[in-house]
Amino acid sequence: MALFEIAEALRLENMSHGFGFKINYGWWIVAVTFYCGLIFSGCIYFAFSLFVKSLQTEFGWSRSAIMAAFTFLFLVIAFASPVSGRAVDRYGPKMVMSSGALITALGFLSLVVLGSLPHYYISYIIIGLGGAAIGPVPLTSVVSDWFHMRRGLAIGIMSTGVGGGGLVLSPLVGGFIIPNFGWRAGYFSIGLLMITLVPLTIIVIKTKASDKTSVQDGLYDGRPRELQTESVTANDVTLGKALFSAAFWLIAAAFMLVQFGSVGTIQSQVPHLLDIGFPVTTATTALGGVSLVSAFSKLFFGWVCDLIKPKYAFSISVVFMAAGTSILMNIESTSPLPVFWIYVLVMGIGSGSWLPVMSMIVSTNFGLLSYGAIFGAVNLIFNIGVSVGPLFAGYIYDQTKAYHLAFVTFVILYLVSIPAMLAVRRPGLEKTET
Repeated sequence: MALFEIAEALRLENMSHGFGFKINYGWWIVAVTFYCGLIFSGCIYFAFSLFVKSLQTEFGWSRSAIMAAFTFLFLVIAFASPVSGRAVDRYGPKMVMSSGALITALGFLSLVVLGSLPHYYISYIIIGLGGAAIGPVPLTSVVSDWFHMRRGLAIGIMSTGVGGGGLVLSPLVGGFIIPNFGWRAGYFSIGLLMITLVPLTIIVIKTKASDKTSVQDGLYDGRPRELQTESVTANDVTLGKALFSAAFWLIAAAFMLVQFGSVGTIQSQVPHLLDIGFPVTTATTALGGVSLVSAFSKLFFGWVCDLIKPKYAFSISVVFMAAGTSILMNIESTSPLPVFWIYVLVMGIGSGSWLPVMSMIVSTNFGLLSYGAIFGAVNLIFNIGVSVGPLFAGYIYDQTKAYHLAFVTFVILYLVSIPAMLAVRRPGLEKTET
């Protein structure tokens, strides 16, 4: 159905411009942000673990010392996200995204001459600063600005790039470049990929759709543009008002709890499966499978958010994650293989929903006037869950020699997040349903 919606959008755009085929510029924005998301997630998130063994062999660093850079990376992204969001609102996404891509590229290129642990940490801090300016905050901001009626679908398409980054970059960097040319060449190649985003964002990204004569979604009804977009901006909320609303804190808390559990589960699934007797190929296939399913899940949930209230889509996705984690902690090496693939499918569907759902929840509750700043503030709290979840799971394993208690905790937190999200009411309309 989502693919049908895409075709229908292009058909209506073609009709609105006569017989000559012309795609609304917003879809070019979607294409470029798709590529940006793919490079962002592939280079920053998925590629990180590809270098762990090489660095340990080269420098003799402990696994915990190496993995600490991952925590630093996402804590920096977390705290830099509100600044990135405010910069997008004030200066537009073009300058923010191109600058972020350049900074991130410089961070990766500095790792080519890596020689010490402090150097390693500083490089990833730089990457985090740049990543906040080329990641989900500006990507969802620019797409949201160009779409209204099909915003969920557009963000879902863009988000598949974020979900698919691991499928493209992991085999390229981890399976070809590092084994054949070394880990320094791996960092160099990632830096070059990030540089490709600089001219692309400068050339294609437009500051505000409302500043252009094109119409959102390719649906022009003959009225002045300010009347067409009046319903979009009528309920806009500033960052200050959002921070003093119950809606903001309920949304942020719900997503933090979910990501604490989701990322904690996904980052622990390979060592857990190895611990209980699965072969390496099967365990790593689980990671790739969840990544693949999550990419399609982003498209699916983006489409769903155009049909039902985003907070209901959130609740559906959390049920999938709770079910997936429950299956994982009960899998044994003697379990039938279909049970393993059911876990991959269910966890992938649930965990892939976060970006389109979070973007739609923020825009529908707070509007687009301060979207970047508000989404950035939510993203800050969100990424605290991302960075701490795997550490919690590792701590539980160190204490109990198993992940079972961590998985049980994650399931409980998933279930707590659902009523928190369902309680959200748009600021100013707390007495009514949103």
